[in-house]
Amino acid sequence: MKKGGALISVENLIWLVLVLIVLVPIFQYFNVIPSIFAKDKTTAEQDLARVLEEVDTLTANDRVEVNANGADYAIALYNSKDAPKQCKGYPCICVKEGIKPASCELIIGMKEKCELNKPCISESSVYNVKYEEGKGKPVIAVCSVGNSIKLGEGC
Repeated sequence: MKKGGALISVENLIWLVLVLIVLVPIFQYFNVIPSIFAKDKTTAEQDLARVLEEVDTLTANDRVEVNANGADYAIALYNSKDAPKQCKGYPCICVKEGIKPASCELIIGMKEKCELNKPCISESSVYNVKYEEGKGKPVIAVCSVGNSIKLGEGC
């Protein structure tokens, strides 16, 4: 009975390591590795990111309109008291599209803004984004009224 040798020779192993040392930084530079593992965001999640950017930059008695991507979904701002379990007691913004579970992002630093009397989420608010054929893309109004950040009809 003949015993098997090594699966890969030392010389081939050295070549493999050298190739990896060269290729990994190239893939990182062109951002190939994260894009392989990243999941595509839904239209509602893309809108959530844009609304979150606006919430972070609102000043007192300010109003901003964010163009939605054209899907039907609900978007909500929650203060820390009314926040769903996935927000772990922090203020957050969530989108709920169809039967999919809600997707939420924590809004870090919002409690501190409330303490400093800056625009913050003092009351939770929900806005239903509706796409109507022939009316163009829906608009999500984001505003601060009396230092309370609101969505949609509350503006």
